[in-house]
Amino acid sequence: MIKINICKAAPIKVETRPVTIVINKNLPTSEVHPGALEITMEEDAAILAGVLFGTLPQGTLERLVIHLLKKRVSIYRGVTRS
Repeated sequence: MIKINICKAAPIKVETRPVTIVINKNLPTSEVHPGALEITMEEDAAILAGVLFGTLPQGTLERLVIHLLKKRVSIYRGVTRS
């Protein structure tokens, strides 16, 4: 298991509790339910976003979004419109 330690947000009104994120489930197949894959990905993304938004310092969260977008854009490099 990969373990990383990241700074949590400074408390404003209440103490920011540490969070453990475990990534170990397999995605469902379309055989289970036609939309199961999309539903699972949407739910997982919403949960992860909520937890990160509530625990990371704002500056870290903003930089994370930038890094994620840069990585996503990089898969389209070299693709041109016909």
